[in-house]
Amino acid sequence: MVPVILCGGSGTRLWPVSRAHYPKQYCEFFDQSFLKTTYERLKGLNTPWVITTSSMQNLTQKTIPIANDHLILEPFGKNTAPALALLCYKFLELKQQDQVVGVFPSDHLIFNEKALLKALVVAERQAQKNKIITLGVEPNNPSTAYGYIEINEKQKLDGDESFNAFQVKSFREKPTLETAKEYIKSKNFYWNAGIFVFKVSTLIKAFELHMPELWSKIMSLNNENLEKVYANLNSMSIDYGIMEKANTIACVPGDFGWSDVGSWDEVARLFEEAPELKSQSRADLYSYMSSSNFVYSVKDKII
Repeated sequence: MVPVILCGGSGTRLWPVSRAHYPKQYCEFFDQSFLKTTYERLKGLNTPWVITTSSMQNLTQKTIPIANDHLILEPFGKNTAPALALLCYKFLELKQQDQVVGVFPSDHLIFNEKALLKALVVAERQAQKNKIITLGVEPNNPSTAYGYIEINEKQKLDGDESFNAFQVKSFREKPTLETAKEYIKSKNFYWNAGIFVFKVSTLIKAFELHMPELWSKIMSLNNENLEKVYANLNSMSIDYGIMEKANTIACVPGDFGWSDVGSWDEVARLFEEAPELKSQSRADLYSYMSSSNFVYSVKDKII
């Protein structure tokens, strides 16, 4: 399996530390940046590739030791469907269309990396059988912040002593609290972590079937027209464009100790519950008659 890191984002999450010119994946909230942590987690699988924008090339290569021939540069971000279509195009050019690829967000934390690697073994086996696999995270609360994956427990496709693969029944958008509680009760729903495993040729067929206009434009690329082609692409997620439509989707659910660190509330929780992360906050905090506050500073400050 070739790991590919999606390194996009506009820097709006965890603002004002994360900004457009210095998005979350490069920020060092803990002992090192999210991108470096992700790279080190995946490099044991194979040499990682990175998809990012041209404007982030220098920052990316200062953060991790990624060579130019493993870097796919978009002229500007257009969401995950165009990014993965460009990835497929590059691998097709290299005649690696039968390669199994794992796609991972650059700014998530995984506390149980051994569990992740075991799940990826099951996912890779299914990818070799022309399935597109998404990893589902076992929810520990009825969160309204994530999309959900509904599995069909009666359609078990694969498995071992640790993890199983199931046919996906549906993808659900971020629910209301009451709906999320129902999901938790049913035990058939998992958080969508945005981690995908597929054979390149399988995803190309899915693009041809479900997003033919996008794929046609990507196939018109040459050495000189990338920016022009990209300017005419619609911004769309791979979830909406393919995952919610295709019938070849499988899910490997599990508890990986996953967090998308998607809000200041989540950062505060991790500071409290995961002291091994080593906080990089430089706030010298004095508290008087106050509680349940979270304070973070990137500079030495008395607060």
